[in-house]
Amino acid sequence: MTLRGPRRVDSSFIEYDGVDPWKTPGVPASGPINMLTAVRSTFTPGLNTLPAAGTADDKIQAYNFRMTMTNSAKWRKPLPTTPPPGYDVADYEVLLRFMAANPTKVSFFDYFKADAFYTANGESKFDVNNRAGPAAPSTDFLGRNWDYPLASYSAREAIWKAHWNWIVGMLYLMQHGTDPRIPAALKTNCLSWGFVSDHYFSPHENDTVGMNPQMYVREALRLDGVAKLLGTELTRGDGGVPSISTNTVSMISYFMDSHAIQYIALEKTAGVWIVASEGGMAVDLGGSDGMFPLPLEVCTPKPGDCTNGFVSFGLSASHVAFGAGRMEFTAMQTGQSLGQIAAEAIKNNRTFQDPANYPAARTALLANAFALTNEPVPILAQTT
Repeated sequence: MTLRGPRRVDSSFIEYDGVDPWKTPGVPASGPINMLTAVRSTFTPGLNTLPAAGTADDKIQAYNFRMTMTNSAKWRKPLPTTPPPGYDVADYEVLLRFMAANPTKVSFFDYFKADAFYTANGESKFDVNNRAGPAAPSTDFLGRNWDYPLASYSAREAIWKAHWNWIVGMLYLMQHGTDPRIPAALKTNCLSWGFVSDHYFSPHENDTVGMNPQMYVREALRLDGVAKLLGTELTRGDGGVPSISTNTVSMISYFMDSHAIQYIALEKTAGVWIVASEGGMAVDLGGSDGMFPLPLEVCTPKPGDCTNGFVSFGLSASHVAFGAGRMEFTAMQTGQSLGQIAAEAIKNNRTFQDPANYPAARTALLANAFALTNEPVPILAQTT
């Protein structure tokens, strides 16, 4: 099974049973409800618009905002009681139909991933993210970020605002919406939530008090470097030598991960249509330890492009491999290692591509020569 491009193995979809995708339920000719961008069917091939598995495209995994929220009256800043600019309740039809199909889901936690990061006297502040599983439509704004990587700054600002307004609109609907499909108990529960009064209280002049000023750009432009890391490389078992090099700058320790790309209409069985999300994945790395060496070369530009810089996050990697290498701990060690290698290059008046830079930098890194207090020695394995 290919992991790249569109996914056409139905088991890879996140399915929303009982959520009909058509404006008139059961009638494909009525057209899809808002937010759906493709159709998948093996029973009615004439309706299928999802390309063949693995087909190259310009679609990327969804963005959102991670919010700081609380259900504590002591810290809660109430959410807006009016809808945000551009609000259209039809854009939330997937959510409303999901609520109708799941009337017992009446908690904020059923629709949002909320992890307490601070608790005192039984009251907490939460990091609130997209709800991945058990699945529910959540804060990811599927299909509305595809233009972001190549967009102008002004166009990116518009995409940024649209994402924020999407989430605020979702919260408004769940607290103040009048659609009868919203369970009353869910509205009551959600009304107890708000932003945290002592976070983000002095934002940029175009932003909203209480909002996280950083959109969660999970994936955008990536380097086209001296080598490219592929997802197939990450599935190798223990004890192998990486095919690119043993110039390890960090360890990939997250699974091959992507949030969903788009909502689709899926004909699950003949004549039975549901909404599903397509493009998401969570695939383990090979080997028993679930780690893979990240080679220097995927952080290194081609000499014709740049000889005095590295890229620590937008790695030269496929969409699938990048999904495993994009996490914080990998990025932190990558940054430290690249800084040490850059110092060697500058000290010796070399280009950053010069292979002589790595050995001395590796020796210094493993000796913890510039460690902070109680900082552990980095893991820079040279085998899988």
